Amino acid sequence: MPAQKTPQRPQPTISSFFSSSQKTSSGKRASSPIRLDLTASGVDEEPPTKRRKRTDVTHGSPIPHEGAASQWRFVPDSPDKAKTSTASAQRTEAEATAARKRHEAFKKKLLLENNPSIRKPTHFDLTRSSSPFDPHDINSAGDESDGDRAFKELSSFFSKKGKSQSTATRKNKKPVEVGPSGQPYTPLEQQVPLVLLASWYSLDDASKQVRQLKEDNPGTLLFFEVGYKYRFFGDDAKAAAKELGMVAFEHRNFLVASIPTHRLNVHLKKLLSRGYRVGIVGQTETAALKKAGENRNAPFERKLLHLYTAATYVDELGSVDDLERHNPPPFMCLVEQSKKGVADDVSFGIITICPSTGDVIWDDFEDTLMRIELETRLVHTRPAELLLPCSSDLSGPTAKMLQHFTESSTAGERVRTEHFKEILAYTDAFDLVSEFYTDKKQAVAASKSFQSGRLMAEIATFPMRVVIALAHAIKHLSVFSIADAFLETRFFTKFTTKTHMLLAANTLTNLEIYRNETDGTTTGSLLWLLDKTKTRFGARLLRNWIGRPLVDKRVLQERVDAVEEILESPSDKLATVRQILRKLPDLAKGLCRIQYGQCTPKELSVLLPAFNKMAVAFENFTTPSVVGFKSDLLNDIVFSFPKLKEPLKELLSIVDLKQAAKGRKDTMWTDPDRYPDISNADMALQFIDVELNDQLKAIRKLLRMPSLEWTTNGTDDFLVEHKKSENRPIPDHWILHSKYNCLPVATNYPLKNFTIIGLEW
Repeated sequence: MPAQKTPQRPQPTISSFFSSSQKTSSGKRASSPIRLDLTASGVDEEPPTKRRKRTDVTHGSPIPHEGAASQWRFVPDSPDKAKTSTASAQRTEAEATAARKRHEAFKKKLLLENNPSIRKPTHFDLTRSSSPFDPHDINSAGDESDGDRAFKELSSFFSKKGKSQSTATRKNKKPVEVGPSGQPYTPLEQQVPLVLLASWYSLDDASKQVRQLKEDNPGTLLFFEVGYKYRFFGDDAKAAAKELGMVAFEHRNFLVASIPTHRLNVHLKKLLSRGYRVGIVGQTETAALKKAGENRNAPFERKLLHLYTAATYVDELGSVDDLERHNPPPFMCLVEQSKKGVADDVSFGIITICPSTGDVIWDDFEDTLMRIELETRLVHTRPAELLLPCSSDLSGPTAKMLQHFTESSTAGERVRTEHFKEILAYTDAFDLVSEFYTDKKQAVAASKSFQSGRLMAEIATFPMRVVIALAHAIKHLSVFSIADAFLETRFFTKFTTKTHMLLAANTLTNLEIYRNETDGTTTGSLLWLLDKTKTRFGARLLRNWIGRPLVDKRVLQERVDAVEEILESPSDKLATVRQILRKLPDLAKGLCRIQYGQCTPKELSVLLPAFNKMAVAFENFTTPSVVGFKSDLLNDIVFSFPKLKEPLKELLSIVDLKQAAKGRKDTMWTDPDRYPDISNADMALQFIDVELNDQLKAIRKLLRMPSLEWTTNGTDDFLVEHKKSENRPIPDHWILHSKYNCLPVATNYPLKNFTIIGLEW
């Protein structure tokens, strides 16, 4: 009989240590290491019967295997066992509810700490826990167990971890301003003026970082430079869409319209002709320098660079769309004063200036109820902009006449009207004018008569109302930087003189002297029929002669003699004069642009040869009678030509016209000792050019492009252009400038990035 083998015990598993019950030899369950029944009083109490495993067999069938969960099975045979099972089930349900609450609270805490889209509260109650939930509130439903203590420790660990850092971050983080579209404001949108946003939300909701551009320039339509476009925002976009025929669309928080940068002058002139006041807000830093600077994450710095109206905009020489030959848009300032003892009769003082030519017309006159004199001066001068007192300081007939004049503009042109709050007293106005004509800073741009004080003596003889109007005009035009046109009183002319006939407004209109009555243009008018002039300043002089006929017999005879000699005389000098005047630029406008500081080097290269052409046409004359013409008027004109030789000789000796024609401000000066700062800057630029050439050689070697040259895109220089399909080894630290036509443009400029390639700056 073979020996009986001792049965081997099965190898224990990990799950056996967590079994809820173990059998003993007596058939009873041993005490569990984790006591679940906290209400039982003795160890001999019979544990609940194991729950049978659910199978497809009927109830009462033998169960081949019982698991740990069988202890919770309800057995109706024993009432005591049923009570025990019910109590255990209630405790289990309470613990499950507490576990679910702990799970939800823990999930909520994790979401609050890690979700970036949820705004964190900036203020907390220091009397409460730093955690957004209280574990004691969660566990108040039942007794604290081992799982509760573990959950508290875990919650405390997450709430203390990075507490100081997160608190500091929350304190330093600024609240995000949300716009009407529900999206936060971009840095560019935060620079949009407050008044533009008034139609969407109250000013109290605006960001504190918003600039006060609109408040500083009320009633101004602003062009915002954004990259290679100019954008309009808000009400400005509505006006641009209406006047320029473009589309305005909702973009994020604003109504936006845009134009390309190279079309700025075209759209600017159109808006000015419609009577708008336009401001140009430009970027004062480039994209390449900004990305390499310390403020790379800040918005572009923008400032109001230029401010224009139709009267204060002086176009460049030779502009193709400058079609007004006879009367460039003038500016008029008007002051009204009531007469004592007469209800409807008033006195006026006016100052009219044409910034494009520098001509100033002033007048002081009285008018009746019909305001005929005022209408006559308005029709003669045709101002494009009026500077008036506020409505309360204007009489009813005057306001009605001005409204009729501004509304009767034709050919798509509108007259702009500006108002000043109150009329200056004569003493205050005289002090302002005196300060302007005695300012030493103006001496550089003024003549010798300004420096000698004769101008101030002439201004003192003006009537009181004219001085007040002049003070308001100087104050207004100083904003546009063109008040220097008042520095020379030789160009001041009184409107009414004894030598000229004053044609009334009805006469000018009914006879169609300046304009036709059909569409308001010069076509078909008397001026249009008589105009055979070759120059713009000749066309302006002809208009002045037609509208103000001479009544002085002596002056009229001098003019007739000069015209007859021009038509009949075969003199070579007259032929020379005709040759000089042919294709001359607008010299008066060029001189005004020089005085305003707006002349470009290219314009200077045109003006200087034109004046020199007049200066060298004739030899010097001792007296006007030596010239040889019968007309004294022609002798005086030709006698003045050689006087330009000496000043032009000095100017031409210090200016290189070829470099000026190229627009090179740095190399247009021939004498380096005359402007030492320019010479020093030029030497520094030459040194930089040498280093840039060395850098270009290194880039050619790196990109394997022997013929590579620097390129320019917009206002940014020293860029590298390559085709995307060539897969050149572009370094990661280079800045992507722009893409066009599937051609990316990358750059390692500004100079800060050159150190990576080997240059030291």
